[in-house]
Amino acid sequence: GGTIDGGGHFWYEWDEKPNPPNGIHILETDGLTISDITLKNFPKFVLRPQFCKNVAIHRIKIKNSHKSPGTNGIVIDSSEDVVVTESEISTGDKEDAIVVKSGENWFGRARNAPSRNVLVQRCSIRQGHAVSVGSETSGGIYNVKFKGIEFHDAGSMRVKSQRGRGGTVDGVSFEDIRGHNALYALEFYLWYTCKGDKSCEEPGNKTVTPIVKNISVRNVEIHGVSRDVGIIEGLPESPFQGLILENIHVDHANDPWNCHKFKPGCNWPGGGCAIGKAINVNPPLPTNCIRSSPPLPTS
Repeated sequence: GGTIDGGGHFWYEWDEKPNPPNGIHILETDGLTISDITLKNFPKFVLRPQFCKNVAIHRIKIKNSHKSPGTNGIVIDSSEDVVVTESEISTGDKEDAIVVKSGENWFGRARNAPSRNVLVQRCSIRQGHAVSVGSETSGGIYNVKFKGIEFHDAGSMRVKSQRGRGGTVDGVSFEDIRGHNALYALEFYLWYTCKGDKSCEEPGNKTVTPIVKNISVRNVEIHGVSRDVGIIEGLPESPFQGLILENIHVDHANDPWNCHKFKPGCNWPGGGCAIGKAINVNPPLPTNCIRSSPPLPTS
C-alpha cells in the first residue's frame, strides 16, 4: 500500500520542453510484482519495466494531471510474460495509459528484445489514451491481449508505428472494451510522426519497414466520440494484414471513419491499406477501407 508522489509539477511548469526522467524504471528483472500502490504526479513515464520477464502488476492507481506532457502510465518495454490487472489510470491528455513497446529504430533493432505474452485485463482508464501498442516496435511485439477495459474521457485503442521503426507486430487483440466520451474509437496507423516529416514520404528498405499483422478487435461499445469514429491507415508497401473488426458499436461520433488521414498516406483506392474483414461494425467502414486482398496494380 501507500502513495509515491513523483514531484512532476517542477517539470510541468518549464516554459521550454525539458528532458524529464522516467518515474519508476525497472531494468532486467525476472520475477517482478507491483501491487496495491498509488503513483501520482510523475514527470514522464510513470512505471516502466524494461527488458524484464515474469512481471505482475495488480491493483495500482496512477494519477497524473491532464496537462502533464509525456506521462505515459504503464510502459511495458521489451518485456515478456507480463500481466496487468484491476488498475485505474489517469494520465496526460495525449499520453498512453497502458502501452507496449519494444525499442526505437536502430537501437531497438540491434538489441532485438521483443515484448511478448502480455495480458492487460479489467483495467479502468479515466484520462489519456487508453491502451496502445507502439510506436516503438523495432524489437518486435507478439501475443498481446487487452480484455475487459473500461474508459471515460480518454482515447481508446491504438496500434501505431512508422517508416524507420521496422520490427514485426503479430497477434494483438482487443476484447470487451467499453467507453464513454472518447477522442477516437480506435487509431491503427503506420504514419505516427509523419506529419511534415520528409523522411516518411518514401518507403525505406525492409529492415526499417514495420510489419503489422493479426490484429483483432471484438465486442466494443463506445458512447460519444469527439473526433473521427476511427483511423485505419497502413503503408502501401506494408499494409495491415489479418485485421479483424467484429461487433463494434459506436454512437454520437463527431466524424465518420477516416481511412486516408495522412500525407502522402495510403495510395490504395479507398485508402486504408488494410487486409482483413469487418463484421457487424456500426457505423460501417467506407468501401475498401479494409479489403480482402490488395488492389490490382494499375498500368
